[in-house]
Amino acid sequence: MKPFICPICGGKLNIRIGADKAECDSCGRLHEIDEADVERYREVYSSAERSMRQNTAAGYEDAIRQLQTIAFIGEARDKIKECEQRLNELNADRLQRQEANRLSDKRNMRLGIVLLILTVLLCAAALAGVVYLVVRFVQGTLSKGAVITILCVIAAAVIVSVLGRLFAGRGSDS
Repeated sequence: MKPFICPICGGKLNIRIGADKAECDSCGRLHEIDEADVERYREVYSSAERSMRQNTAAGYEDAIRQLQTIAFIGEARDKIKECEQRLNELNADRLQRQEANRLSDKRNMRLGIVLLILTVLLCAAALAGVVYLVVRFVQGTLSKGAVITILCVIAAAVIVSVLGRLFAGRGSDS
């Protein structure tokens, strides 16, 4: 787009979005602006505002690109600054979320390792208990009360497992 210079004094013409006249920043005279130019500036500015309403980094970047084509207009320069500030805020928020996710992933990994170790220890203890009971049973040193208790625990585990599957089956049918 063409630069706007005062034909009287050579000063810069200050254009406002939607205005049909520009004021010289040196002599203060008003000069007519071509209607087609006014409409183009308004369209670029409106398109940039629509991009800004997306409230995304891509939207603000697009708005900045559009506004830079009319950066000789003060309002466009102000909008560019606003877009850059909002873009910086969005990028800072994104970096903060990434850092929080990284820390959360680290904590979750530590917790997973601890739970894995506990699970391995419990399985090892259960296996050692089963081996101990089998050895005592084979040697005949396991009391009748202990055998009855073991059989009751096994029966209860089987019943709970069967009931759990029955109720789980009903829940998925509804």
